[in-house]
Amino acid sequence: MKELTNIKCKILFFFAVAILFNSSCQLFQPTAYFFISNVSEDRATIDMKVTIGEADVINDSIKYSNIRPDLQYTPSIDLPKGKYLITVAADSGRLQQNHPIMLDVDKFIFVSYSYSAPIDSTRLKENPLLIHSNKFNGVKPSIKIYITDKEPVHM
Repeated sequence: MKELTNIKCKILFFFAVAILFNSSCQLFQPTAYFFISNVSEDRATIDMKVTIGEADVINDSIKYSNIRPDLQYTPSIDLPKGKYLITVAADSGRLQQNHPIMLDVDKFIFVSYSYSAPIDSTRLKENPLLIHSNKFNGVKPSIKIYITDKEPVHM
């Protein structure tokens, strides 16, 4: 009888440890920290929607700032460990960028929108040397996504 009680205690202990281990693993959810910026002087405000998986991160107008790093738009989201797709849409959906991510630890995601208009004749008269600039024809709108698991120094 004592031996049967001992076996029951060992089985109960095993299940208790298994449940505790499983629940503690589920309690840890990595955080995705986003740093979103508009680096285009020529489009001082741009609409942008950022999602990770099915979760919305931000859906707002992002304003240009000449401050670097721009920490005005820094949402974060906790999600279960797993594979996700980051989707960024800007300029009323005309520009879209996707990036897969494995969220196994905290991640720091930098999203930036850039655009430079072609140089017009007024600006060329003000500074004739701009004709030799590589920005003479402007730079098409683009979205860049950079992901790291190293915490930025400016946090």
